[in-house]
Amino acid sequence: MTAAGIAAAFLGAQTRGRSPAFWVAAAAFTVIAVLTVLVYRSVDFPLRFDGHRLVTDYVDPSPQPDPDFVMRELAIHAADNYEINERTLDRLWRVQSWAFSLFVIEVIALVANLVLEGT
Repeated sequence: MTAAGIAAAFLGAQTRGRSPAFWVAAAAFTVIAVLTVLVYRSVDFPLRFDGHRLVTDYVDPSPQPDPDFVMRELAIHAADNYEINERTLDRLWRVQSWAFSLFVIEVIALVANLVLEGT
C-alpha cells in the first residue's frame, strides 16, 4: 500500500490530463487499498487447546487411557489446527499477490499516462 501510494503521489502528480491509463491506475490503487484492508484486518489463527479438558479427559480418568491413544488424539487436534491455519495463510498470500500485481499495473498505467501526455 505504501509503495502504491508513493507511486501514485510522484507519478500522478506529474500528470495534467486524465487519460484512460490514469483511470486504470486510479482503479488499481483503489483495489490495492481494499485488498490491504482485507490482508491486515484481524485474522484468527485457531489454537484450541484447553489444558483443563486435557487433564480431565486424559490424565485424571480411571482407568487412564493408553498413552498411544492420547498421542493420537493430540496429533489429530494439532493437524486440524494446522489445516485451518494453512488455509487462512494461503488466502492472505493470494490477496497479497493480487495487490502486488495491481501495484505493477498501477505503475505501468501511470507511466503510460505520462507518455501519452508527452506526445
